[in-house]
Amino acid sequence: MERKEKIYNTLLTAAEKGFTSLFSQHHEHFYYCALIMMEIATPCIGAISEESLEQALNDNYSDRKDRNEIRATIKWSYADSPYIGFGFEEYFQEVDELFNNDIWSEDLAYEEYEQRVNDWISIMVDVMRELDKKGVFNSNVDRSNLFINAELQPPDSSTNLDNARTLNDDAIFSKWFEDNKDEYDFDE
Repeated sequence: MERKEKIYNTLLTAAEKGFTSLFSQHHEHFYYCALIMMEIATPCIGAISEESLEQALNDNYSDRKDRNEIRATIKWSYADSPYIGFGFEEYFQEVDELFNNDIWSEDLAYEEYEQRVNDWISIMVDVMRELDKKGVFNSNVDRSNLFINAELQPPDSSTNLDNARTLNDDAIFSKWFEDNKDEYDFDE
């Protein structure tokens, strides 16, 4: 099996199991789901629901003024989600092995390393698109209100933005972008 095909199939299986398990165990109103590669580490799933956002605010911000100010900051923050890495131990071990063998080879020239990271990000987009097409995000989630993405964290200049535009309809993309546009540098 060709390298990219193996990565795609392995990541698709793990992500589908992870998201399906998340939705079956947590009957919440999810508005954000992503495959995330943090610090060039094995991709994992992340998700945020209305309920988990409220819980994070309740746990950390008792003052109502603080809560309202911080809401916009953590609303789309994978790092503030209790579901970052959900199902990693159960479903992503083969992905982890494949990723580490593919990315962290000592024999790779820098250009090849960069290309492989880009391949993984591109495959993550394909996986999220396929999960969407298969209806995985429709199980107990209103897809018209669910933003999905394939993200590199910390973000580079435009990858996450481009992926978000590709994976979402204009309405949900605009909603996300309005809250996140300050994070992107536009030369215009």
